[in-house]
Amino acid sequence: MAGMSVRAYAAHRKKLGLPGGSPTAVQNAITSGRITRGPDGKIDPATADVEWEANSNPSKRRQPRAQMGPSLAQSKAVEAAYKAKTARLDYLERTGELVPVESVRREAFERGRNIREAIMSVPSRVAADVFAAETIADAEQIIENELRNALRGLAE
Repeated sequence: MAGMSVRAYAAHRKKLGLPGGSPTAVQNAITSGRITRGPDGKIDPATADVEWEANSNPSKRRQPRAQMGPSLAQSKAVEAAYKAKTARLDYLERTGELVPVESVRREAFERGRNIREAIMSVPSRVAADVFAAETIADAEQIIENELRNALRGLAE
């Protein structure tokens, strides 16, 4: 493998995710004798990688800092998104497109009860007429008419 300059070797280490990914770190490793240059002044990456590992004190390696939480920018982005969503909900509520769930439940309950009462009152209103009907078709017609009247009343 061809020799590399200090800058190229630093890029090589950075690409591999190894420590010493800056020209300053590589220069410090050469100065301290952890890695050596070839006779042409270039760095053989295979040899230098082995030397770097063998001559480096593991206790002196920098450990990556653990991030404790989201960054300030991330926190601000989350806050901005929350404010935008809250503003949209406020707008929808003011324009009447969004209503409280409890009022919807109450209205549905009231309508359901009105429908039940209208339908359940049909037999008592038409029982005598059905009993007096001469044919089954006449009885069915009486019941159907009364059901239609009850449903029409609910629709209004």
